[in-house]
Amino acid sequence: KYITRNGLVKLKYNAPHGKMETENNQVAVAFNSSTGDMQFNIVMLSFKFEGAYSQEKFDEYFKKNAHFANSIFKGKIVDFEKIDLNNKGEYEVLVKGNFTLRQNTHEISAKAKFTVGDNFLSGKSTFTVNLKDFNFNIPPSMEKNIQVIIDAKLHKMN
Repeated sequence: KYITRNGLVKLKYNAPHGKMETENNQVAVAFNSSTGDMQFNIVMLSFKFEGAYSQEKFDEYFKKNAHFANSIFKGKIVDFEKIDLNNKGEYEVLVKGNFTLRQNTHEISAKAKFTVGDNFLSGKSTFTVNLKDFNFNIPPSMEKNIQVIIDAKLHKMN
């Protein structure tokens, strides 16, 4: 197994007041090297915004709605056989799984790049989430699609 508690998730979207970006570098990630199964646990209050107003509104929302405090992705590398964990290098694969946000779950499928190194495995992927799928009440002026970027370096458990 490979794990980290410092995976990075970035969100990018267009809000009524301009382009928004936020990131969270406290994402727990686990990967089972025998099966290709993986899981991301995201604490929503760990996202950091540059603007104080945006940070305040985001935090206020998730504090008021504590049952939405965490998001989880549980999935698998579909073409896991492409990755040789005994051979350093980069591998392009397809990841598929269920993403739960605000107690709503939807299937996500995305291309990912995995890098195998000495006692570590890193993974990067970008996918798009439609906020309406997760029952967000969005103003018409706000973009409903958010780009999600995941970047994690996992270390082999002994």
